[in-house]
Amino acid sequence: MVYCVNCGVELAPSECKCPLCGTSIVQADLPPEALPFYPQEEPRLPAYRVERHSLLVLLTVVFALPIALCFLCDFKLHGQLEWAGFVAACLVLVYITVIIPITLRPSILLQLAIDWAGVELLLFYIARSLKADWFEPFAFPVALFPCAAAAILILLRKKARWSGLDIGGLACLAAGIYCAFLEARINAVFLLRNFFAWAQYPFFTLLAVAFLLFVAGRNRRIKEKLARRFFI
Repeated sequence: MVYCVNCGVELAPSECKCPLCGTSIVQADLPPEALPFYPQEEPRLPAYRVERHSLLVLLTVVFALPIALCFLCDFKLHGQLEWAGFVAACLVLVYITVIIPITLRPSILLQLAIDWAGVELLLFYIARSLKADWFEPFAFPVALFPCAAAAILILLRKKARWSGLDIGGLACLAAGIYCAFLEARINAVFLLRNFFAWAQYPFFTLLAVAFLLFVAGRNRRIKEKLARRFFI
């Protein structure tokens, strides 16, 4: 009897190829015990891809359920809405900043604009719910500054082809300026003090880091070593 060396099926003496797996017949005169046996790989299950829109619908439902539950519990306990709106607004912000980029994958600049709008709406809701007048002079510029800075850094990286070290140095510089700007707005809007109490420490620290990154970006040997080690 003749057997296939690949799948072990019994073959007719006149067959040159296995009718099951197509393997050419070699050493057909050997007994089956002497033939090498190569078992076939186990069939793999097909990989199922989850559509992004279906995932978006599922995650939307997941976020909508706790929001509805918060409104129901708040109204049941107090007869009116007191805290549920704040929880719902925070969940909506998480949905905008996390779920939308994961599922829809918009461009980075568009996502930055969406994130900024979400933060502004949350702060506007908090200010109006608490009947506070600090939204326009404080919340609007404080939320706009980091989004605008991030958009500028992205444009410099993509359009102007700035190096990673230069972008990192500029990001540190922008973060230091933002700390000083944040404390200045807090002092001006809430009338706390007329001097910097804490912003000077992160400002000068980030300024020093930015200076080191700019210097490293101009030194060829340091730049090559950092590129090999950190892929900058």
